[in-house]
Amino acid sequence: MKGKVTQLFWESESVLEGLEVDIQAMSYGSGLFNLTHKGETSFKSAQDEYESTLAELKSRFGEPHESGAEGAYPWVRWRWEDVCLSLVIGERFVDYVAMSVSKAVVK
Repeated sequence: MKGKVTQLFWESESVLEGLEVDIQAMSYGSGLFNLTHKGETSFKSAQDEYESTLAELKSRFGEPHESGAEGAYPWVRWRWEDVCLSLVIGERFVDYVAMSVSKAVVK
């Protein structure tokens, strides 16, 4: 990408019925907002963090509408028309948990 990239950041927000997160959006994200869960617990692994966050989201929204895995990395999604809440484990040098909310981005 050429040129400057705009990054928006909201620290310590309460979203999704009380989930404490930091929110990040990039100008090239086209409607995708990354949420970093600010739980009070430090986790031993990405898998532990994923399971804990998944349990919190299930308590708020019920079972995910979609689930799957890319190799050893699970993902889940809740959908409300064209709004999608995703939770995944990814890998970029180390395993990490990513949560995002998007509108008309995830097909």
